[in-house]
Amino acid sequence: MKPDILSLSLDTSQKVSVILAIYLEPISALNNGFFTQLSTFRHMFMTNFIAAKTMFEKK
Repeated sequence: MKPDILSLSLDTSQKVSVILAIYLEPISALNNGFFTQLSTFRHMFMTNFIAAKTMFEKK
C-alpha cells in the first residue's frame, strides 16, 4: 500500500513538473530568476518529502 502511494505521489509530481516546464518554457528566457527559484523550491519540497517519508517508515 505504502509503495503505491509513494509512486503515485512521485508520478504526480513529475506530471506537474512537465506541465510547469511546458507553460514556463516560453517565458523562462524572460524570467529566468523565477524559474530557477521554482526549481529550487521543488527540489527542497522533494527533499523534505523524502525525509518525511523516511521518518514515517521508521516508526
